[in-house]
Amino acid sequence: MRSTVLLLAALCASMSSRAAHAEPDPTPTATVTASDGFLANAFAINSMGTKLAYVQVEINHLAPRTITLKIASLPGATEVATLTAVPMPEQLHWVSPDRLLLIEAVGKQQRAWSIPIAGPIPQTSIGPFDHISLSDVAGTPTIITYTRTKLPKVTTHGVASYAADDLRPLKSAALIEASGRVDHPDGKIWPLWWADGWSTLVGRRAGPYDKAENIRLPHQLVRLDVLAGSMATSELPIDGAFARLTAEQRAHPGQSAFVFRRGNVFQLVAGGNARPVTVARPASAYYLASLHNQVLGGTKLLFSITSQRRSKDPDGVEFYVADLTAGQPTKLLILPGKRKFVEWHAAGGRVAVLRKRQGAPGGPSIDIHDLPIK
Repeated sequence: MRSTVLLLAALCASMSSRAAHAEPDPTPTATVTASDGFLANAFAINSMGTKLAYVQVEINHLAPRTITLKIASLPGATEVATLTAVPMPEQLHWVSPDRLLLIEAVGKQQRAWSIPIAGPIPQTSIGPFDHISLSDVAGTPTIITYTRTKLPKVTTHGVASYAADDLRPLKSAALIEASGRVDHPDGKIWPLWWADGWSTLVGRRAGPYDKAENIRLPHQLVRLDVLAGSMATSELPIDGAFARLTAEQRAHPGQSAFVFRRGNVFQLVAGGNARPVTVARPASAYYLASLHNQVLGGTKLLFSITSQRRSKDPDGVEFYVADLTAGQPTKLLILPGKRKFVEWHAAGGRVAVLRKRQGAPGGPSIDIHDLPIK
């Protein structure tokens, strides 16, 4: 009798789980589709959620591929502008209501173009650099670039900033590293990782010498704002948690907020600290490679993770939003995974989603969904 009861309970739980998955999939508010070829991985929604910039690539085996940058109004996804003869973008960012920052790959480096959506296409650019990020400095979109130059005995870390609208140079600075240490007037720094879009070097240095006690104080954790020249210090943690944090920060260079998996738990890193966060399933039930993060407004982190397809349960792309300082994430949306890899970008209360095959440069369409973010 007990076995029968347990079997019925398990069957009911299974049916309940499948019923939950059988709920209708969210309907996109709009969809843009490639008329020919494919839509590239680079696309972006503006901050107001009223425009989508995306790229259509047409392949002609008898001629060079055709790359077209398109602008669609939202929520209807009506095409309002088309620009041809643009470089193939690796990333797209809106820097103003009528201007885009286009980042293209140049070998293993990157180059940036500031493009007005009304045309014509400018002939000037900056780069190449190893890494480029877009930051908000005093309310102004600013490009931060980082370039590492390795010579036989020294390595130079070059950081520079530019106005995103016209690529005007703003500031630049260089750090010289020799024997694993960076020279600084306040003492040599051992680099640990780069953060804040490559503008901040986090490292450690020897503690000051206390003459009165005749001892060397503990090592310090240093956060050096390379362009501003300012430094913040604190006592260097020496526990295992900090060692694991350092390893994850190095695996996410330039980022200051992201989610990663440790064991069977997800953790959120923000402000140099990590905390466990809870999602709908154990971490082992998700595809680790599907983790995708985006900081929203400097205060929240939007992330997605795709659940593994098991038995008759389909895979699903789960979207969560979390405050950077504290608290657990809130589940916003579940979209069908359709056994595809997903690229997305969110802004203005909307998210644009592109599904593709693993390693593909793009996919056939981009869906727009509303995000219930307060």
